[in-house]
Amino acid sequence: MLLDTNVLVAALDRSRTAHRAAVRLLEQDERALAIGDQSVREFLTAATRPVASNGLGLPAPRAVAVLEDLLDGVETLHATEGSTRRLVEMVRHGAVAGKQVHDANLVAVALENHAAVIVTDHGRHFERFADLIEIEPLAP
Repeated sequence: MLLDTNVLVAALDRSRTAHRAAVRLLEQDERALAIGDQSVREFLTAATRPVASNGLGLPAPRAVAVLEDLLDGVETLHATEGSTRRLVEMVRHGAVAGKQVHDANLVAVALENHAAVIVTDHGRHFERFADLIEIEPLAP
């Protein structure tokens, strides 16, 4: 099961409505949890970006420590030649464009690594991929 970046951010940010659901998922879900390497970059970007710029405003060393704690027991899935080909085909056939490419990349990485589910707090971003992979809402 691949976790979208917003699951990690929600686990850290107590002000988010999905905070408890994210913490519960990370601490109690017995399924194999994974994130894409893209989500590591996205989490560190959001965590270290200033609060005034819609970030969490953490100092870099603290953001890294938090990430390491959140990822304890979570596998990191990496982009492969196959996932890159899948992504390029999605773009080529007009399935995605612009910011949607980031979400399509997560789907491609999940599929290439045999993850059957993506958990996200932004289900609408992944609706277009529902015929390829199961989309599970973080908080129903």
